[in-house]
Amino acid sequence: AISIAFVTIVAQLPAPEGFDTPRIVPTSAVGAILCLATAGILAGLYPARQAAVMAPVEALRQE
Repeated sequence: AISIAFVTIVAQLPAPEGFDTPRIVPTSAVGAILCLATAGILAGLYPARQAAVMAPVEALRQE
């Protein structure tokens, strides 16, 4: 409840000069999501492939 009151008060304050309210362009948001999803998938492919090729006994032996 305190945080809601704080945010409400801060939202009423005037914005500093030279700063516009931020706008999210849908095209940029979709592009960022796709870029991050691609990076996450690519980063996970190599370890997943290594784990898929390795025998379970070898994996346990390495730990």
